[in-house]
Amino acid sequence: MSDLDTKYTKELTCPYCGKAKHDSWDYLFEGEDEREIECGECGETYIAYRDIAVTYCTSKKQTVEVKK
Repeated sequence: MSDLDTKYTKELTCPYCGKAKHDSWDYLFEGEDEREIECGECGETYIAYRDIAVTYCTSKKQTVEVKK
């Protein structure tokens, strides 16, 4: 079996069988950066790491002209 690419996926994905967990948000708790997870599909245990990306948005300030 070839290695699965399980880096930076949108869901936790088992690196052994490729099964994705659709409720991934529930598996890593506040303050945890990694956790052991047992795959419900193949029974293998793997380590899950959380990667958090921060993005910012900006916009121009809208000014309203007051007519006199």
